[in-house]
Amino acid sequence: MAGQEQDVQTQPHAAHDHESRTPAKRGWITIPFILGNAFGLALALSGVVGNFIVYLIKYYNFKKMDAALLANIMHGTSSFLPLLGAVLSDSFFGCFVIVTFSTVASLCCIIILTITAGIKALRPPNTYTQATSGQLAVLYTGIVLYTIGAGGTRFSMMKMGADQLSNVGDQDVCYNWN
Repeated sequence: MAGQEQDVQTQPHAAHDHESRTPAKRGWITIPFILGNAFGLALALSGVVGNFIVYLIKYYNFKKMDAALLANIMHGTSSFLPLLGAVLSDSFFGCFVIVTFSTVASLCCIIILTITAGIKALRPPNTYTQATSGQLAVLYTGIVLYTIGAGGTRFSMMKMGADQLSNVGDQDVCYNWN
């Protein structure tokens, strides 16, 4: 029994074993992919807002002010959620779990909003009829999934980029905004 206790004390902790292994592809070679992802996300998010306003006015019969208000709430929420994603990532789950969850939320958002565009029963039948509560529920579900997807990946993407670099000076490059 004493021999087993000694073996446990001399063995490295299994929980930290994954941190000691270095992946084959790591370092500056991965940075273009991460920056490309960040650029693509920023481009997609900026393009969504204007198109979404037109979609709400044309297909859901929203008033112009209501469509702009909803788009601003959607954009503002997706800008605030990276703070929540950062807390959840750093305190509880880690970056990979948050990015995976956000990616799945984004995929579900794309599917739901594509279905609302393709299936006429999920939109008001004409320009004089307001959307039903069921139609709005499907639309709002897509919007919530959009904000979760956008908010969860923004913070974690730069952190995952910095984690690819082993030198602390190189890691600071990912967070240097000067």
